[in-house]
Amino acid sequence: MGMPMKKYDEMARDVFRRIEEYNAEKERRRRRMLGTLAPVLCICFLVLVGFGIWQASLPDTSTNGEHWMQVPPVLTQGVTTVPSAGEENTAPPMTDGVEPVIPVKPFITLCAEKVGGDRRTEVIELNRTYESGIYLDFVSIDGLAEDQIQQKIQECEKNFRDILSQFESIEYGSHYGVLVLREEGYLVARMTWNFFTLDLDLSTVKRIEIKNTAKYGQIDVFGIDYDPQTGLFPHGQSITIEKEQIREGISFSWSYEQLNHYMQQTDTPTSADFNDTFCFLVEFDDGTMATATVDITFDESGRASICCREYERIA
Repeated sequence: MGMPMKKYDEMARDVFRRIEEYNAEKERRRRRMLGTLAPVLCICFLVLVGFGIWQASLPDTSTNGEHWMQVPPVLTQGVTTVPSAGEENTAPPMTDGVEPVIPVKPFITLCAEKVGGDRRTEVIELNRTYESGIYLDFVSIDGLAEDQIQQKIQECEKNFRDILSQFESIEYGSHYGVLVLREEGYLVARMTWNFFTLDLDLSTVKRIEIKNTAKYGQIDVFGIDYDPQTGLFPHGQSITIEKEQIREGISFSWSYEQLNHYMQQTDTPTSADFNDTFCFLVEFDDGTMATATVDITFDESGRASICCREYERIA
């Protein structure tokens, strides 16, 4: 029997609360350790100074230029034995009521899709930065003539071709183009040519939850049947995929959201306002969970890089 079913919002609050509690507890332990080590180090320093003074007061018993020193016996009473290198520490971890969080093998992949279904995939290693086919740039056309605007569009399309030359063509879940917003005085060049998949045995997965943090970004899910009423695949800023929906080929893509609304709220649009973070939470049939935190960061040219700064497993 698996864990009892929870509503989506209860599941989200519960899991992310546990992660926050763990991080807070880890910080408290670090502070307690520093508070404990400070007086211990002071005592050790005083002992060493006293030992040096004691050694200097000893008579010189050298022979042929060699100096011999008596070593005091080692005191072992009350000292906790620490396993030496290669020796396993079997003591259970102290969690103080917080469920243990341990590193987990990287399981997020960055993909491009070839026509025909073959994939070019690369596992995203921890704290390593990857170039992506995600691009969003705002080009001012304020005061330009029509021929100058067309020239700007051609420059944007050339940037697209330069990026696309590094990737295979994608069958679905991709788009690129130049949006002309004449009233706002900008061209918006945008592209999504990468998506994320999970390098996991999906038959053991009970639930997948993914959230993003940017106000104007969203998650698009592919590999799941689209809504027959809207003709759209699942999308939004917080999505939960239950076991009956999970299948091989499921993927998660980034896309901007409410671009027109954003343009109305700012006089100086910048792609940095779309920097985003995808937070993955995978619940397995045995009740354990794995998390991953993937940052999507735009540079000054509008191209996004990908970096995973956390892989953890919650027992």
